[in-house]
Amino acid sequence: MPSCSAGTSSSEPTEPSLGRTGLIGGISKKALTQTLRRLQTNGLVARTDHGGVPSRVEYELTARGRALMGPIRLRTEWAEEDGDAVLAAQEGG
Repeated sequence: MPSCSAGTSSSEPTEPSLGRTGLIGGISKKALTQTLRRLQTNGLVARTDHGGVPSRVEYELTARGRALMGPIRLRTEWAEEDGDAVLAAQEGG
């Protein structure tokens, strides 16, 4: 089951470094937290708090979240195949 975690333990890597920018993959920690909370509220991800110092939490897709994988994949494939044509049409081409 797909999951991601943040935090530290003796056997696991530390969370992604925020560096000087305060970003993880170009996304602020605040925006990531807000998005994960919305996904949790909507039943798309489950959050497990493993506690400890520093705290470690893990997110994983729920059955409802996994059910979205197919439609998202189809939309991605469509965008890769037809996205340029849509942009050209918007530009009057």
